[in-house]
Amino acid sequence: MNEKIIIFLFLIPILSFYILVWLYPLLLVVLQSFGIPALTTRAEGEYPTLTYYVTFFSTRYLDYLWFSFWNSLVAVLLALVIGYFTALIAFIYEFKGKRVFNMISKIPLFVPYLIAAFMWWLLLTPRGYVYDLLLHLGLINEQVKLANDPLGIGIIFANVWMHIPYVMLISIGTLKVINPELIEAARVLGANMRRTIRYVFIPLSIPGILASLQLVFISMFGGFSVAYILGASFPNYLSVRIFEDAAVLYKWSFASVGAVIYLVTSLVITYFYSKITRWGW
Repeated sequence: MNEKIIIFLFLIPILSFYILVWLYPLLLVVLQSFGIPALTTRAEGEYPTLTYYVTFFSTRYLDYLWFSFWNSLVAVLLALVIGYFTALIAFIYEFKGKRVFNMISKIPLFVPYLIAAFMWWLLLTPRGYVYDLLLHLGLINEQVKLANDPLGIGIIFANVWMHIPYVMLISIGTLKVINPELIEAARVLGANMRRTIRYVFIPLSIPGILASLQLVFISMFGGFSVAYILGASFPNYLSVRIFEDAAVLYKWSFASVGAVIYLVTSLVITYFYSKITRWGW
């Protein structure tokens, strides 16, 4: 039997699985976004239309999308800086309690997003520990809201805390493959630790940093639990608006448009990310 046919026969189960659980539902969502009933019964005189897309781009739906983007971007940059330099310190220096530190830093990996969202909601609401600490230090006043606020501060807090361990794990893996001879050469040539970090560790860690940036950003950008618990009624993440349209208002076509826009935006971001990594590294 032809080798290609044999390979195709082996791939049939996995291809069938992806078609049934991913491609087919996605097709239904796309059809629904054009007003072709995939989840409801077709009404008489109902035909494919761009009305829902026109409404999306001419109303405040774009505010939800923009809020999702910039809020996730701020959170991922904070998680990236904190996670990378924490991993760098743990990689370079030996200190007492390092093993305990490594264990504690991984705790967010084992906390479900919904539980973490409720935890940060309790910490950031008035009389919460974090809120009271910031209030006592004079960093905020009583008029400032850290949870369910229009700036999404609570969402940023929770997302950063939950995703720092992911950045750390990827960064540690990247740091471990750096040739020790390069580090030693930098020290021999007179570079102190600050310059070694700047000119050796960071440049050689760029692939890991970019991988962390993409994975963590997509996770935050498409997240729901944290934004739903800690976000304001408006603006909020587009995922929350999709949920409200589908589960509360039963506007399936509007929800489907939001889902398609979410998917397309994620694909565009991934495309440019791949271009950047291909050009530079």
